[in-house]
Amino acid sequence: MARMMIVSVLLNWIPQLILQLSTNSLKSVSTDTRNYIKKLLKNATPESQKTLNTCLSSYVAATASFKSALSELGEDPLSANYDSMVVGDDVQACEDELARDKAQIPGITTRNNYGKPYSAIASAVTNHLPQIS
Repeated sequence: MARMMIVSVLLNWIPQLILQLSTNSLKSVSTDTRNYIKKLLKNATPESQKTLNTCLSSYVAATASFKSALSELGEDPLSANYDSMVVGDDVQACEDELARDKAQIPGITTRNNYGKPYSAIASAVTNHLPQIS
């Protein structure tokens, strides 16, 4: 009985810890990326402003999705899983905008490559959580 209780606590605590670490890492990447984009926007051409603003919006959305996933973890693991996957979509939206506009901004691509794994980690973790009935 005590062993099952410990396992149950660990099954709930470990995913929260991993999501918290991923969220903190994503916040750091997101903050860095937003500051970097804002700096680029100061000297951006009208053509690159659209791309940069799309990327800026994508990182704001990614951070919100990760926060949502974390808050839903104990109540609705399925929604937490969905929100975790959306983070990857948000980051990919920035990368897609760069490709669509043929924008060569290696600093943003590098930051996108840092952001994507956090979504994959959180999605994998939340995908293996027991569903609450």
